[in-house]
Amino acid sequence: MKKVFFIFILLSFQSLIFSNEKMMENPEQVFSEAVQLSSVGHFDKAIQKFLYLIEHGYNDRDVYYSLFDTYASKASVLRFSGKMEALNELYQEEMERVKEAIKIYPDDKKMFYYMSDVAKNLNLVEEYVNSLEQILKIDEQDIIANFYLGEYYFLNRQYKEASVYFKKVISLPKENRDIDYMALYRSYYNLGMIYLLDLDYKAALDNFEKARNIYDKDCELLKTIALTYATLLEYDKALEKIRQIPEYCQTDDLIEIYGALLFVKDDPELKDFLGKNKKLSTFLQAIDSYLNQNYEASLDKLDSFVRERQVLTFYSLYLYYMNYKKTGQRKKELEQAFFLGNKAREAGKIDMAIEYYKELKENTNSIPHLYWLIGSLYDDKNDFTNAIYYYDLYVKHPESKEYKVSALIRMSDMYYRTKKKKEAENLLKKAKAIAINKTDIFQIYYYSGLLNFEGKKYRVAMKDFKEALKADEKQPRLYFFIGTCYYELGDRGNAISYLEKGRNYEEQSPEMNNLLAYLYSLEKRNLKEALSLVNSALSVYPDNFAYLDTLGWIYFQQEEYEKSFEVFSRVLGLIDAEKNQEGMDEIYYHVGMLYEKMGDKKEAQKYFLKAFKINPRNKLVQLKVK
Repeated sequence: MKKVFFIFILLSFQSLIFSNEKMMENPEQVFSEAVQLSSVGHFDKAIQKFLYLIEHGYNDRDVYYSLFDTYASKASVLRFSGKMEALNELYQEEMERVKEAIKIYPDDKKMFYYMSDVAKNLNLVEEYVNSLEQILKIDEQDIIANFYLGEYYFLNRQYKEASVYFKKVISLPKENRDIDYMALYRSYYNLGMIYLLDLDYKAALDNFEKARNIYDKDCELLKTIALTYATLLEYDKALEKIRQIPEYCQTDDLIEIYGALLFVKDDPELKDFLGKNKKLSTFLQAIDSYLNQNYEASLDKLDSFVRERQVLTFYSLYLYYMNYKKTGQRKKELEQAFFLGNKAREAGKIDMAIEYYKELKENTNSIPHLYWLIGSLYDDKNDFTNAIYYYDLYVKHPESKEYKVSALIRMSDMYYRTKKKKEAENLLKKAKAIAINKTDIFQIYYYSGLLNFEGKKYRVAMKDFKEALKADEKQPRLYFFIGTCYYELGDRGNAISYLEKGRNYEEQSPEMNNLLAYLYSLEKRNLKEALSLVNSALSVYPDNFAYLDTLGWIYFQQEEYEKSFEVFSRVLGLIDAEKNQEGMDEIYYHVGMLYEKMGDKKEAQKYFLKAFKINPRNKLVQLKVK
C-alpha cells in the first residue's frame, strides 16, 4: 500500500512538472488567460497567473501593468465591501511587487505612477512625493506628475511650491486627453485660490476665468468668480456673474451678496428682491429695515449678523456707515469711512479709497498718517502732483516720523521721473541725513542704486546696492542687481557668485534664474542646471523672449541645434513686431551663430548685420560682420 501511494505521489508530481513546463512553453496563452480572468472579475485567479509568470522569469512589463491594474480592480471591490483590513494587505502586497518591477524597469514612468498610487493609498507621503519626482526626472514635461505634485503642496498649504508646479502644467504642451485638460483646469483654479489668499484679486480672477473657459459647469468656480468680483467692488460685473449662475447652483450666501450689491448701487430691483428673499438672511433684513427708515432696528440686525458671521465685509461696513450717517453719529460715521477706505484700497479702488479717507481730514487725530495714506494712493495711480502735495504735507508735519524717509524717497523719485533732477537729488540728501534705522538705510541705498543702474552707472550702482546689503543681507533683489552690474561690467565670475547667493533667499525668481542660466551658458558650464533654471523662469513667463533666448543658447552650447533652431524661431516670431529693444543685438547674434553652425553663412551674416545696427559696440558682433 505504501508503495502504491508513493508511486501515485510520484506520478502526480511528474504530472505537475509536465503541466508547468507545458504552461511555460506558451506564456502568451497564460497571460491571455490571466487578462481574461481579470476582465470578468476573477481577480485572485488572475493575480495568481500573473505572479506565476513573473516567478518563472516571464516578467515582461505588460505582465506587471496588467497585474497592477488587477490589484486596482480588486481594491475597488474590497473598498466598496468595507473590507479595510484585506484592502490594506492587498496594498502592501502590491507595493512589494511595484518595488520589484521598478528594479527591473527603473526608467519606466508608468511603474512610478503605480508606485505613487499605492503609496497614496497606504498614506506613505514620502514615497508618494518621491515617486512623482522620479517621473519628472525621467520626463520633466510630464503634465500629470507636475499637477499631482502641485496638488500635494496645495493641499498641504505650501502654496509657493504648489504655484511652481501649477504654472509648469499651464506652460507645457498638451495632448488631446481629458486628463490633461482636467489638470489644466485644476491648475488654473488652484492658482486662482492661491492668488485669492494673497489678496491678489485680479490675478485670481484671471486664473478663474481661464479655468471657466475650459469647463463652465462647476458651481463652486462660478460662485467664486462672482464673489471675487464682489470683493473687488466691481458691482456690475458681480451682478452679471450671479445672474449667469444656474438656479441649481444658487446658495443663500450668493443671494445675500446679490442683495448687498443691489443696495450699494441703489438699484430699483432691490425692493422686490427683498420682498422675496429677506427671510433668508439677517443681513437682508437689516437692509430692509434701513430702507424703511428704521435705523435702530437695522443696526441691531446688523450687529447680530456680524456676531454670527465673525467677519466685516465692505458691504456690512457700508450699511453701518449709511445708518450712522442717517442718525447723525458723525464720529462712528468717520470710523466706518476709514474702514471703507481700507477695504476699497485692498480692492484696488483707489479713487473710492481716497474719497473715504478725505472725509477724515476733519479728525485731527488722523493727521499726519492720513497725509501719508492719501499721498501713497495718489502715488499708486501715478498722480505725481497730488502725491507730492500730500507727501509734502506729511514731511512738514511736526509729528511725522515713521514714513518720513519713505516720503522723501518717493518725492525724489517723482521729481526724477519728471526730469527735475536737482530737486530729486536734494530730497535724496535730506533722506540720507535723517536715516537712522536699517530699514531707512536700506531704502535709501536701494533707491539710489536703482537710479544709477537705470542711468547705466553700474560701478556706482553696485556700490549703492552693497551699502543696502549691509542693512539687509537677505534681500534677493540686491543680489540680482549686484550680479547684473558685474555682468554688465564683464565680470562673469562675480556675477555668478552673487546670483548663486541670491538664490539661497529666493529660488524661484525668474529674473535671477534666467540671468544665472545665461551666464552658465556663456561659460559653457553647469548646462544641465542652466536648463532647469531657465525652464523655471519660463514656467512663470512662457512668452518672455529674453528667457527663450537663454533656452535657445543653452541648446546651442549643448550642440542640440534642432532644438535651438525651434526655440529661436519662436523668439523671432515674438520680436517681429518689436522695435530695436535693448538686448536684441545679443538675440540676433545668437541666431547668426546658429545659422553659421548649420552651414548657412548668408543667413548668418544677415542676422549679424541686424545685431550690428542695434549695437555697433558689441565686440562679438564686430568680429562677425563682414
